[in-house]
Amino acid sequence: MWHRGRTRLVPLDPELEFDDIDVEDTPEPDAPTQDELEGALNAPYEAKPAALSMSQHEIEAAIAADRDPWAEATNSDGISFLHQPPIAKMLVATRFAAMLSEASVMSGVTAPRSFTLITIADRSERKAVWKNLGNVLQRLADISADSDDTWRDFKTPVLAAEPNQTKGRDTSQREDFEDAVEAAVKNGHKVLALTPDAASMSPVTRAMCGRVLNWPALSGQMILEILRVTHTATGELSEDAIANLLPTDSEIAALPQAVIEAAFLEETALKVAQALATAAKRFQTVPPATTTLEDIVLNANTRAPIDRLIADMAAWKAGQLDWVEVSPSILFFGPPGNGKTLLASALAGSLNIPLIATSYSDCQKHGHQGDMLKALSGKVEDAIRSAPCVFFLDELDSFTHRNRKGRNSDYIVGVVNGLLEHLTRLNETPGVIVLGATNYPAMIDPAVTRPGRFDLKHEITNPNRSSVLKILELALGEDVQGMDLAHITDQLLGSSGAQVAALVREAHGLARAEQSSLAQHHLESAASRVCPVLDQDLLWRIAVHEAGHLVVSHVLGLPPAERATITNTGGFVDIPTPMLESALTAKNRIAALLGGRAAEHVIFGEALNGAGIGQNSDLELATRLAGQMLFEWGLGEQLVFTPARIKDRTNHLDKILKHAEHSAIQILTARKELISNIAVALCEERELSAQQIRRLLPPTQRLGATRSRSQL
Repeated sequence: MWHRGRTRLVPLDPELEFDDIDVEDTPEPDAPTQDELEGALNAPYEAKPAALSMSQHEIEAAIAADRDPWAEATNSDGISFLHQPPIAKMLVATRFAAMLSEASVMSGVTAPRSFTLITIADRSERKAVWKNLGNVLQRLADISADSDDTWRDFKTPVLAAEPNQTKGRDTSQREDFEDAVEAAVKNGHKVLALTPDAASMSPVTRAMCGRVLNWPALSGQMILEILRVTHTATGELSEDAIANLLPTDSEIAALPQAVIEAAFLEETALKVAQALATAAKRFQTVPPATTTLEDIVLNANTRAPIDRLIADMAAWKAGQLDWVEVSPSILFFGPPGNGKTLLASALAGSLNIPLIATSYSDCQKHGHQGDMLKALSGKVEDAIRSAPCVFFLDELDSFTHRNRKGRNSDYIVGVVNGLLEHLTRLNETPGVIVLGATNYPAMIDPAVTRPGRFDLKHEITNPNRSSVLKILELALGEDVQGMDLAHITDQLLGSSGAQVAALVREAHGLARAEQSSLAQHHLESAASRVCPVLDQDLLWRIAVHEAGHLVVSHVLGLPPAERATITNTGGFVDIPTPMLESALTAKNRIAALLGGRAAEHVIFGEALNGAGIGQNSDLELATRLAGQMLFEWGLGEQLVFTPARIKDRTNHLDKILKHAEHSAIQILTARKELISNIAVALCEERELSAQQIRRLLPPTQRLGATRSRSQL
């Protein structure tokens, strides 16, 4: 639409500010004649490329000298590139064309009385589009037949205000925008409304809007098409050489428009590409992460979904997989210190893409609700511009339930609603992987964690034995030679990854204090400070306790245990929990939860207090399960749902628990040898896998489910 023969520009009134615009008006384009248009469009590409009369060696030499022999005309000293090219208009025209690349979208936008909302989050980009979109539409109308109204009768109202701003001048701008939209619709015009986001629309505007389109990011292919107009006398370019010089699409999208316009002042297309590449390095605010998955240690069940995501990303980049088929969002939850944040960085590093990270507190520190949402919006826009990338949002538990009562409830409602909108946008943006992290998943508003915002939920637990060993080896590096890590690994079971790494730092500190090289005794001394060695009698009691859980659950036909572990702070057994319960399975699960106490009674004659220590202890879980069975699930004598406080019903619950413990004691009394065999294996291995547990237990039928955690 613009060509090398057209250099005449009619600039916008320089005194007119973006904030002072009349939203009903579109900047007036210059009006060329039909002859001018035809001459401008056809004249420049009549020349033959100089490369046609050159050898391959000569072509390569020219390119090395920043000359483009395919763009130069035969028998010329070079090309006369377009001086002062109207790059701002060209950029808008190119991106507008990309937005309408599908025939169905274009037909919808150009239909009579159509209403299309174009979202442009960046204010400077929105300003550039507002200034030049009218010119693009006018050019399209100029080259259309007089009887063709496809590109005529458009109104382009614009909302200059920033998102989430509702006071002062911004309120007036929003009112003017809404009035202009309503007037355009009432008068039967086609509408292309420019706003920061879809949430900027009022309910009335939303009802009138036929479609919402996102303004596409500038890409390398778009740059090539503009260069084909501004920097060639033949219509051809050394495309491969230019493409190799250009930055990535995400780097181009992040460049300010002024930088792009300045680059196009270079004399050849190759120099333009070089200028953009140099600018991209200077303006790269989010470099690719340097940590990779090879630098961290993950349990196998954690690594598996990450590997699948990496494979899907590779297939998507290769054009073998549609983005809609990828599950690009994962919520990581679990105890602190196990590398949820590090995992996000390592995933970005392995994919060689940027990591855009923020958290609730990072955004909240900017001030009131509007400022917080603006900070969050800024990070989201960084991610969208940087795609492909990883967007990581920490402290998701701070985005609590919107129905929570309190003086800050209105604040939370607004913040969560803003987050929901941003998560939807991120998930709809091809190439953006969304990762969230929390220590307390139950505290998050359910709308945040539903599929479509976080497709997968994955628990990051404390490292298992093999992972503890790998963390030690990785942290020790070359110092691992000659070290005996087996007993230290056993000692550290139940510790977080951060605690294991801290032990190695402490050992190095002890070695420096002695002015000596790292030795075995430094590691053992540091381990004793982090996790003191268990007394052997206590170790045996814990092993018996956990064996009791395994035997009772096995005999009662509950699902096979997935893991049993002894740590320096206690032990735990993982048994799957069913989605649905009967009264029988619930009672069997309660008996299995009390199997640890029962084993202590059978082997030692009494139980210690370990089954009631800590969050999610055996007694707490058993009491909670009994209360649910009797008063919430309708599996007791009453059918009414009454989730009352447990202390009001202790007599009812105590009967259930005592009966369950009695059943567990009866089961274990006849199986003392089996308890001892499993306890010995636990003391030796410290961690038993599902396969090891299955080999230790005799064959029997299994029906129900439970999960037990005890601490002694």
